[in-house]
Formats: sequence, structure tokens, C-alpha cells
Amino acid sequence: MLTVFGLSFLAGLLLNVMPCVLPVIGLKIMGFVHQAGATRLRVFQLGLAFCAGIFVFFMGIAALATGLRAAGSELNWAFQFQNPWFVGIMAGVLLGFGLS
Repeated sequence: MLTVFGLSFLAGLLLNVMPCVLPVIGLKIMGFVHQAGATRLRVFQLGLAFCAGIFVFFMGIAALATGLRAAGSELNWAFQFQNPWFVGIMAGVLLGFGLS
């Protein structure tokens, strides 16, 4: 279990240095700077609100997926990649990103 936690921690560090995340790090630091003068209770409340927002969002996605599945939809993980049109469009988008 310790190995799994260690590898998870390293994966999290790796994800935080990806180019798509780097612009967000500056925004997070500025958020911390703005909270520097706030009380500990206010910072804790803001952290709880942030966590609650994440949980509500992902629980909503799970409820939507469960509802669609219960309604008879053939919904599964990454089902959109079974459509050749979607794969072609995504390949074009990624090619455009790569060329830029």
C-alpha cells in the first residue's frame, strides 16, 4: 500500500508540471496571496466550499451517466472513441495543437 501511495504522489507531482497546468499554478498562488490576510476560519470555509463544489460536480456526472445507463443507453467508458468520426475530429484537433 505504501508503494501505491508513493507512486500516486509522484504521479500527482508529474501532472502538476505538465504544460497545461503551469498557467493555473500562477492563479492558485495569487489566490493564496489574497487569502493571506483572511482569518483561518475563512480560509478553511473557502477550502470546504471548493471541495464541496468538486464533489457535487463529479456526483452530478456520475448521476447523469447512471441515469443514461438505466434508461437503456449503451454508455460505457470512452464510448465516444468507438465512433470513427469522433476519432478523426479529435486527431485533427490534436494535429492542430501540435502544429501550433
